[in-house]
Amino acid sequence: MSDDLMHDMNRVIGETVLQLIHEHQQPGKNALLAKLVWQAEQEEDEARLLALWQARRTLHPAKSRGTVHQLHNAPAY
Repeated sequence: MSDDLMHDMNRVIGETVLQLIHEHQQPGKNALLAKLVWQAEQEEDEARLLALWQARRTLHPAKSRGTVHQLHNAPAY
């Protein structure tokens, strides 16, 4: 990831957290992901859209098969 994309991604995450706080919402991961999706649907600027997509990808990475296997075989407490 380029430095510019990392900077833009961090900026959209920060702006989104501030928007959630301003809207009196808890800025948790699910609320943040939902807001990023909504923003991406409204966005027309390609650079910002890429930053929104990368932020969503960073916050919600695809699950690997190893992760599912590890969770499936984890001991129950």
